[in-house]
Amino acid sequence: MEELVIVHGNIVDDDILKLGDAIVLPTNPMMRCGAGISGAIFKKAGVDQLEHYTEKTFGISYYDMTRKNEMKPTEVRVTPGFALPCDIIFAQGPKAYEYEDFEDALNLLLQTYQNIIHTAMVRGYKSILLPALGTGSYGFTHVDTAQNVIHLLKTMLQGNDLTVYFVVYEEETRYIYWQYLNT
Repeated sequence: MEELVIVHGNIVDDDILKLGDAIVLPTNPMMRCGAGISGAIFKKAGVDQLEHYTEKTFGISYYDMTRKNEMKPTEVRVTPGFALPCDIIFAQGPKAYEYEDFEDALNLLLQTYQNIIHTAMVRGYKSILLPALGTGSYGFTHVDTAQNVIHLLKTMLQGNDLTVYFVVYEEETRYIYWQYLNT
């Protein structure tokens, strides 16, 4: 039975981490430890181990100026969780401010969500922990994306055996997404 659950809390709290077979890490193109949710997940997993793994497995080198193996917008890659009790799904979303047309950026953001759900289903995960993508330094707002994101997730989960725990840190943010959950 499919399910979309909005959870209020810190995505790397042990009680929340127990809920997921995988956690989604909003990444930078080089799959390096960043700020915000990315940094919190990296730190909980083990920064050195995770960065070493991504460099070796995906051929990403911080010193490679060609940046040939960096992640592109909408791309997802999966790694072990190391110190986490679940796998990590790296997701590279678009930066809203790099597009003249907001709809173009939003469509790419939604494609990123689609790729995450597809990857989770192909890998046979029963549950994933998903933050609101692109709403930090990538320039999207919760108000501008919530309705489309919730609609997409509900549609993709219909008839599938995947639970998505959509984890938001602030109560007011939870309400923004929650209002679209039952519409």
